[in-house]
Amino acid sequence: MSKADRLRGLIGLSLLLVAAPASAAWEHIGPVVQVEYEPAAAVFRCPDAVVRVEALNEHVLRIRMTPGDTFGRDFSWAVTDAKPRGELKRQNVDEGKGYETFSTGALAVRVHTHPFRMEVLDTEERTLLRDEAERGM
Repeated sequence: MSKADRLRGLIGLSLLLVAAPASAAWEHIGPVVQVEYEPAAAVFRCPDAVVRVEALNEHVLRIRMTPGDTFGRDFSWAVTDAKPRGELKRQNVDEGKGYETFSTGALAVRVHTHPFRMEVLDTEERTLLRDEAERGM
């Protein structure tokens, strides 16, 4: 075995050892226990976190999550004008499938409640963003 082969094997083993603890530390935020509705936003309270979905306009959603029950300073490098000007209308609640759907007009937000998962769809119901089924938020 050459030095290069040993070095590659050592690097691969190091990556495995570093990656294993990271995946073991994953924690779900749990099911939705309370929802607060506002004209341009919905706030989802879970046992281990709070998620806020805001319609900045009909094409832009701002999604914030915080561990615990209160958000820190409202700041974003990506959104320079974070004042919500859109509407986030509650469309339906499908108890049988365990989700609620909200709409901005151009986007739909489907929030699965047990456990919390979220997906964003366009007007033709094509998925634009979806939490991973095994992990979610």
